[in-house]
Amino acid sequence: EAQLRSQGSGFAYHDRLGYVTVDPTHLGSALRCSVSLRLPALGARPGFVELCSRLRLEGAWRSGFWEVSNRPSLGLSEAGVITTVVEGCAKLVALEQRLYSGGSIDDDQRRLLGYATSGR
Repeated sequence: EAQLRSQGSGFAYHDRLGYVTVDPTHLGSALRCSVSLRLPALGARPGFVELCSRLRLEGAWRSGFWEVSNRPSLGLSEAGVITTVVEGCAKLVALEQRLYSGGSIDDDQRRLLGYATSGR
């Protein structure tokens, strides 16, 4: 970036918003981190996209796998974005493994989605 500035160019930066990009959802660090996951059991359950959202992730189906990425990063550092994606994906994989081994994730899913653990 120093070289760009010495040539009269540079990246658009705002003291409060961080780096300004053409996509306003990437204000701040402007970092987009994506992970491709095969989650056949978990991804087939109703509410999977909402589950991702509660983990501060976005889930998109891509012909045989889920592309899981960070949501808007305003207010997060680059390390914060990466940590959010790594921890969220680790939770999704743990839930998938539990389903794969025949276990239940109903209580986890209710808690993550904000439902009471009894009833519903």
